[in-house]
This record gives sequence, C-alpha cells and structure tokens, in this order.
Amino acid sequence: MKIKKLLIANRAEIAIRIMRTCQKLGIKTVSLYTLEEENLPQRFIADDSVLLEGNSLSETYLNIDKIISIAKEYGCDAIHPGYGFLSENAEFCKKVVANDLIFVGPTPDSITMMGDKKGSKEKMIELGVPTIPGYHGANQDADHLKSEACKIGYPVLIKASAGGGGKGMRIVYDEKDFLESLDSCKREAIKSFGSDVVLIEKFIENPRHIEIQVMSDNHGNHFHFFDRECSIQRRHQKIIEEAPSIALNDELRENMTQTSVHITKSINYSGAGTIEYILDGDQFYFLEMNTRLQVEHPVTEMITGFDLVRLQLVAAGNEEFDFDQDDIEILGHSIECRIYAEDPDNDFLPSVGRLKYIGDAEYSEARLECGYSDGNEITINFDPMIAKVISTGEDREEAIERSLESLKSIPFFGLKTNIEYLSRILNSEPFYEGDTYTHFVKTYEDILGSVRPSRSEVIAALMHKLPISHGTNPWDSLSSFRLGEDEKVFTFYLDEEEISISVNTHFESFTKIKYQGSWSMVKLVDQFDDICSYIVDRDMVTVVSFDDDVIVNGKFYKLTNNYPKRSDDSTGAGGDMLSPMPGKILKLVVEPGASFKTGDSLVIMEAMKMEHTIKASTDGKLLSYLVKEGELISGDARLIDFE
Repeated sequence: MKIKKLLIANRAEIAIRIMRTCQKLGIKTVSLYTLEEENLPQRFIADDSVLLEGNSLSETYLNIDKIISIAKEYGCDAIHPGYGFLSENAEFCKKVVANDLIFVGPTPDSITMMGDKKGSKEKMIELGVPTIPGYHGANQDADHLKSEACKIGYPVLIKASAGGGGKGMRIVYDEKDFLESLDSCKREAIKSFGSDVVLIEKFIENPRHIEIQVMSDNHGNHFHFFDRECSIQRRHQKIIEEAPSIALNDELRENMTQTSVHITKSINYSGAGTIEYILDGDQFYFLEMNTRLQVEHPVTEMITGFDLVRLQLVAAGNEEFDFDQDDIEILGHSIECRIYAEDPDNDFLPSVGRLKYIGDAEYSEARLECGYSDGNEITINFDPMIAKVISTGEDREEAIERSLESLKSIPFFGLKTNIEYLSRILNSEPFYEGDTYTHFVKTYEDILGSVRPSRSEVIAALMHKLPISHGTNPWDSLSSFRLGEDEKVFTFYLDEEEISISVNTHFESFTKIKYQGSWSMVKLVDQFDDICSYIVDRDMVTVVSFDDDVIVNGKFYKLTNNYPKRSDDSTGAGGDMLSPMPGKILKLVVEPGASFKTGDSLVIMEAMKMEHTIKASTDGKLLSYLVKEGELISGDARLIDFE
C-alpha cells in the first residue's frame, strides 16, 4: 500500500526534510505549527498546515489525540513522527494504528523493547551481544543505587532508563558527588520522559561513540548502511558526526554491522533504526537502539546514496526493498555540523532572538538542512539546534576542508551560534588526527577556547565597514577626523573593544591601513553580495556582514561605530547574579544566610530543554533569593541579593 498523504508530527528541519522526499514521491503532506511558529517555513512548504493551539508541549507536539484527530480530519493515511517528541512513544504508535493510520516506524513492541535501556540490555545479553557492566535493577532507592555504583567502581554513568538525546545522564567520578548527580539526573528524566527510573553503568574512560544505521522492511529484508562516528559531544549531545568512522578496520566494521543486522532479525524489526555502541579500543559494547530516524542520518545518505526517509516510507507502506546488501557501498566521507543557538565562549548559554539572515548553501557545495528562514525568532521553548551543515568529500581530509569552507560561507546572523566553535574543532590537530573520543571537548577545551582575531582579521573587518571597500571615498562619510592631507582616523567597536585605525588614500588597487602603530596594505580581491575576500599584507581574509554582525574567517563579532549596549551587571560580580537568559527556575541551591565560594552552584534553571547551572564568580553571603522555584523569568532578571 503506497502512502498518499502524510501528516508530519514534528517541526523545523526534520519536518522540512521529510516534506522534500514526499514531494519527490508525489506524497501530499500536512505540517503542524504552534502560534510562535506561524512564520516558520514548515508551515508553508506542506500542502496543508494546521495550527496546534496551546502553550505547552503537552498541549501541542505531545498531544497524541489532537495529532491523530488532525490526521484523520485532513484525510491522511499515515503519520511520520520524525525524531524526538513522540517518535519513540509506543502508546502513540498503538493509537495511530488503532485509528487505521500507518505509523512510519517500527511496531509498538519494538519501540517498547528497545526504548527501555534496562529491557534492551537484557535482550542483548540474551542475543549474545556484548554489553557494559552495570546495575539495571528495579530498586531505585538512592542509597541502594549508591551502593551499586560503589560495587561497579567509579567513574560511573547514571542514565535515565527511558532517556535519549543526551538528557537524563550524569557522569560521577567520586562517591561524594553521587547523590547530588542522581537527584539532578532524576529531575531531568521525569521532566523529559515522564519516568525517573535510572540505571548505573561503568563509565569507560576513553570511548568512541559508534553507531550502525539499519533498515528493515516487512518482507524479511534486514540491511545495514554502515557506520557513523558521533564521538564529538558536549553534555552527551552530539555536535559533529561523520561517516564512516576512521576507528574501524574492515574486520571490526564487519563484526559491528553483522551484529546489528543480527539484532534487527532477532527482534523482527521494521523501518529505520540505529544501533549505538561504545567502542573501547577494538572491543564494542551495545549502548542502545534508537527506533527512529537519527538527526545525523544525512551523513549516511551522502556516503551510500540512499534516501533513508524514502526507505522508511517504502517499509511503512508494506512494500519490499528492491536492493541487496551488496548494493550498499561506502562512497567517500561525510561530516555533519550541528548549528546551535548558543554562545560557546559564555559557558554555552542559549541564544535567543531574531535570525536576521541565513546564508545560502548553493555556493558552498554543502547540504544545508534548516528549519528557519530570515527574520524567524529563536525562543527558549524548543531545542537550540537551528540547522545542520553536511559536507562530503572523496576522503576525510577533503570532507574536513569542505566543512570548514561551508561554515565560513553559510552565516547565521542576528544571534550567537556555535559555528566558530565547530570550526575550532575541525581545525584542531587532534580532530584531524582522529583523536575523537567522547571526552574530546573536555580534553581539548584549552585549544578550543576563544581566540582573539589576528591583526589581518581585525583590519579586514574594519575595512569591510569603510565605504572605500565599495569604491567610494572614505573622506565623504563616517564620523572621523583627519590627521593630514592623506590620513584619516576612524574609531569602531569590535564587540566591546574600542579600535582605531588610520586610513591613507588609495594606492592604485590597494588601501593603506594603520593599526597598532604600523601600516598594512589591503586589497579587495573578491566580492559576492555581502561576502568579501581581502588580502591583508600576505593573508587572505573572508568577511561576511549583515547590519552590525560580521563573520571574519568564521568568527562572529558585533562591529559598530558606537559603543555597544550591554546589560547592567552592577548587581553582581561577573554578571552571575543575573539570569543570563529567559527560562524556568528549577532549583535554588544555597540556603539564605549561607556563604558561598567562587564556582559554587547558586541556581539551576531550564532553557531550550536543557538544565543550566548559574555559578558564583565571587565569594559572598546569600541574603535572599529574588526568584522562586517554578518561576518563569526573563533574561537579565536579578536572581539573588548578596553581600
């Protein structure tokens, strides 16, 4: 039975990704949106789009009955859950089928079996698949769990049994920190998954995160689409994925892929799935199975040439796959970079605001998957991932080079993103050498830290602001003063740093710029829209600009002629007594009247579906809290009164 009309029970980039394949197959689509998403592209690409009324996820994207009702009202014969939200909810799957609709995904039994970390591990042991030592019992008493952790031996990993997506996970290195970490893990798990049941596992010190893409139809065909490495993570959230993994030799790859197919055959799986493993040297351990499409599926598509969404729809429509395992080959290397609305140089705090301008992937040889368009708002109510940039080459070296170029040429203007941070990772020697363990971000945090712009980058950025870069006379505009007949001084603010330069008259195709006491020769060598390339002395620098936002060799700055506005931080040293973002207060950590030290946790809040801990940057005594647990607060709200 071929699917004719599909409701997509998801949002943003994955909803659009599914629509694109449906358009190729002639399948009509119905998209959903909330009031705050009324201007997002997902609303306008589908054949029909329906407003989900409500102010919370439980009223909108997690409202099973409402979603099924919309599907039936609009004449759909199938529902695709995407990933996240209801994609691994067995109850949703059951209700979809009970209403004579097709669920694009596995059966409820498969979702239930593999979605529960405890149950899936027991099944793997039964199948002879290697698993990590740990405790998966029913006794959830805190002291009992602590005792089991001691038996396993530190470090241990606490994981929500119903978890996924990096949520509900805590690494504990010392017994004294176990109970606090357990409390935090359970709190996050109950909010994200409705269950605070956890399991304890031995934490492997130098692991890689390897996953195998699998796909099955309903006619006994079970295939693998090789491997991906997803070891570059922050807070257990993947940020860079690549396929294939350079950690696998032919023998290990064969062993892991065949083990994965053995799993899907043994549980009579149907649809797309991902078997995730922890790799410790040449020993692999089953981690979990995701019974859905993965965020990082594009890298697999790029190296195999198969459209995984199409195969999902074929399997869900009860059609048989028309290929064999031998038809699936690895062709080249692909890297995916996840673009998050966050500030890596400010403890990765979420960014909210308006996306002024999004670059076009057409000129970068990259595949851009984005759920937003120019002018859309990024809010605290959804995941901070705004896009994915996928670059592919004949080998890993070329894929890295193309990824770096793509990150430079596809800007996201209007708010801070992690693009520059991703470039630092890709540019680092450890990444290039393949030293990609899951603790990569922590291990190399020093070399991944903020880097001041070079002399050439500063000059190019300021040059970009001068009218002379577009062929006009610098003496005719901008506030400045002339030192002499041939020299004029301009003052700018690069972020909050005041910078002055002297500009001399043109020397044929060059401009003479004086910065920090010495002169440089600058030439505009290429210009396309707002993308300019300059040669500063002997350095090539690329500058992209939009209003007061500039990206210089991949680094994001605010560049203005006037001193930039900033939040009033007079209420606390380092601004740590202010809320750095809008969000919800989850926990007040310190008792009023108690003293605190630099680095102590003060407040735990939630924004963009993640917990964030506000820490003290100075010693002090807490007089009173100015917020309450459960309260929704704005950015820059005062949190405490202290002395």
